Amino acid sequence: MDELAVGDEIGPADRRYKLEQFIAKGGMGAVWKATDISAARHHAQSGSQAQSVALKLLPAELQNVERHKQKLIEEAENARKLRHPNIVRLLDADEEALPPYLVLEYVDGQPLSDFAAPDTLLPVPQVLDIAFKCCNALEYAYREGLVHRDIKPANLMLARGGDVKLTDFGAALSLRSDATQLSGLVGSPSYMSPEQVREQDLTHHSDMFSLAVVVYELLTGRRPFDGDTDFATLYKISNETPTRPSLLRASLPAHVDEVLLR
Repeated sequence: MDELAVGDEIGPADRRYKLEQFIAKGGMGAVWKATDISAARHHAQSGSQAQSVALKLLPAELQNVERHKQKLIEEAENARKLRHPNIVRLLDADEEALPPYLVLEYVDGQPLSDFAAPDTLLPVPQVLDIAFKCCNALEYAYREGLVHRDIKPANLMLARGGDVKLTDFGAALSLRSDATQLSGLVGSPSYMSPEQVREQDLTHHSDMFSLAVVVYELLTGRRPFDGDTDFATLYKISNETPTRPSLLRASLPAHVDEVLLR
């Protein structure tokens, strides 16, 4: 299929989605804000508001690459298992369409990466509330047999109402699948756990380490492990202890230091 544009429609006749706004493009897909046209007709009849969704599609250059199609299929299979208030829900999927796509819950808000600089930090109580909700979501995902493997601020959405939503299970490791999955270094270097760096077996502890890195950054405006190169960053993760957060933000209570560094 040619390059997509605002106003294009995706999906079969009974499940059409109209592209409204381009959101972002990553290594595994492009994400659009779209309107569920089928639902919109129903809402028009009832007088309620049409439903916005997030549409994740394989970009044109990847649509005929089998391993990328397989990853989208795996992401759909993983997402179908998850029903948690702090995890973005999968609403629909068509892995055989052209282009293949996933339809996800649309979160009206901002990624936490917007609040990770020294001049954009959120209040400490709000960051700690976000951390607890993310812990619950990751524990739930692990009980469902999934390790996310790419926890970072850009994959955590802060909704306008203040809730947080975990997104993008495209790199997730399924502990219950016999299928061949991505191996090697998977994830974003600054947020990897030591187990990921060493390519060891992963459990939920790996995701919790990555979440602690995110929380450290949200509290201080700095990453705990930040080298000049990816290699230097990975070395620091495996060999160095980060600066205590309270030395970077004096208002932080001592127990926050203790929990994050543990």
